[in-house]
Amino acid sequence: MPMPADLDRLNRALDTGFAELTGTVSTTFWRETGFPLIRDHWAAVP
Repeated sequence: MPMPADLDRLNRALDTGFAELTGTVSTTFWRETGFPLIRDHWAAVP
């Protein structure tokens, strides 16, 4: 999967991917810790 071009696409990919893999909405850990870490790393990519 290519790197999302903007934050909105990244957020949709995270939400969609998590739901497809788990069959549920994301847990508190992923909403408050995991996804923010992924977003921070995404933002740091040149």
